[in-house]
Amino acid sequence: MRSAIILCAMSFYGLAAYAQAPGDLDPSFSGDGIAITDFGANANERGNGMALQADGRIVVVGSTNTAEESSFALARYMPDGSLDPGFGTNGIVTTQAGAPGSALNAVAIQADGRIVVAGTYFVDDVESLWAIARYTSNGQLDASFADEGLLLVDVGSGYSDYATAIAVQADGRIVTTGWARSGTDFDIGIVRCTASGVLDASFSGDGKLTLGYGTNNDGGEAVALQPDGRILVAGHTNSGQNVEVVVARLTAAGLPDTGFGSNGSALCSFGDSADLPSSIALQPDGRIIVAGTATSILNWPLAEMALLRLTATGGLDPTFNGDGRYVLPQLGISGVSALALMPDGRIVLGGTANSSFQVAMVQADGGLDPGFGTDGMVTNDLGDDAYGMGVAVQPDGKVLLAGHTRMATTLEDLVVMRYHTDLSIGIADVQGANTELVIHPNPVGAVATLTFTLVQDERLSLVLLDGTGRLVCELAPEQLLKAGTQRVGLALPASLEPGIYVITGLSTRGAVFQVRMIKE
Repeated sequence: MRSAIILCAMSFYGLAAYAQAPGDLDPSFSGDGIAITDFGANANERGNGMALQADGRIVVVGSTNTAEESSFALARYMPDGSLDPGFGTNGIVTTQAGAPGSALNAVAIQADGRIVVAGTYFVDDVESLWAIARYTSNGQLDASFADEGLLLVDVGSGYSDYATAIAVQADGRIVTTGWARSGTDFDIGIVRCTASGVLDASFSGDGKLTLGYGTNNDGGEAVALQPDGRILVAGHTNSGQNVEVVVARLTAAGLPDTGFGSNGSALCSFGDSADLPSSIALQPDGRIIVAGTATSILNWPLAEMALLRLTATGGLDPTFNGDGRYVLPQLGISGVSALALMPDGRIVLGGTANSSFQVAMVQADGGLDPGFGTDGMVTNDLGDDAYGMGVAVQPDGKVLLAGHTRMATTLEDLVVMRYHTDLSIGIADVQGANTELVIHPNPVGAVATLTFTLVQDERLSLVLLDGTGRLVCELAPEQLLKAGTQRVGLALPASLEPGIYVITGLSTRGAVFQVRMIKE
């Protein structure tokens, strides 16, 4: 009898996995996996950045533009893809922001739920300023930050500054990077302000720093924060002949970290003559992932998604694809706008391929993951001139992509899409619906705690299945558990290999629940 029950649980897992494949759009999100938002008639909406709140809600920022003016734009979505009625007006916030061209480019969520954003504020059709703003959790400009919620900064010595990325330190201070005009060209700019929106004098003396590497344009595109307070910035430098990737590491005081690269900077390449990074992520082991677009002057405008991995000291990591670099095998015009890390170390790239949305899954040591989409990539042709601009990974392993496209008219609309991965497929509550089902921590080392809620008394055992649904071992023998919330400590076998597993609760009537676990 018990063998039959286990076989039933295996069968259920197999059917659940078969119903959706990694890379498929998730129909539980907005009905078909795609949420399209139009802010109003005669306006273009662009989604340039995305952040995931702790409660699962999704914040997308960008701009809404008419011929006469531009506004900062924010939209917040519920986990099911519907607009959040508790945010702004029916889930949408617009803030009038100077002349046409003004836009938000990046967003981060503070620990208290407030939303910080960075972008560009055009004073007129020539002059632009670095913009940092903070909104309350319900979408109002936070009057306790800077000047009624908005900080405008003239970073360089010229007339044009553009903020492209933002991050929040553990102490609440806000770090941004972007392009800063310095004389006749641009430099990489970094700005840090306090939690109250004042330039932080403990950073580079006045809260502002510019880094120039040549006589042509340089620019900052992404920022990441190390646990020790050091700051990583990814950008590019143009020598006039080649465009290279730059990764700079700064101390908490804004000084070059001389233990990284050469005097605090690592100059490297995806492998082509014109490389434009867009995003950076710090792995738990201290290694650094940078992704962007690789192209060649000879093959312009053809371009490819690309990424590289650096060691913690700034050298190319030879354990990643042999030489630390990987250019995705794809013809046409494509590029990466954002990256995110999966719990198991894989790398998700979000961007554009030939005017369509694209998501790619790269294995932790380089190379496409053949189990995701078609040979590691998914392309969605939606509207015209589609651009994927932000990507995030939910705790359940599902992938979000945000951007914009032109739909039935010539105007652009905001788009958010959600995809299944092999971490999200096959996790389901069966028969006895659970209101709470959590494995912590996840990924798991040697021990973990499983929390679940039973709707009725059950004689329950816990078994472990591998990623194909085969029985690995019994984690907890059968015992009588009362209805309500249960917390069970689990000790994993010392011989258990790293990988993806499924914990299944079995009763005499079959599988009561299943939850996916990652063994690190």
